[in-house]
Amino acid sequence: MALKAPEILRQFEEKFPAVELEFRSAMRNRLIDEVLNYELDAAFVSAPVSVKGLQQLPVMEERLDIY
Repeated sequence: MALKAPEILRQFEEKFPAVELEFRSAMRNRLIDEVLNYELDAAFVSAPVSVKGLQQLPVMEERLDIY
């Protein structure tokens, strides 16, 4: 999985060094379902997310270039 670790991850690691983060990839809807079902604590997915019970926190923006 290609993950560009945003600054928020570095800050989190500095603030909570004892917390172990585990990353895995899955389809967007599956990740959202797993958060809603308390199988995951959080997920990085593309915005927008308009799901009742979830809070969206933007962590980075990327520019898409099409040639």
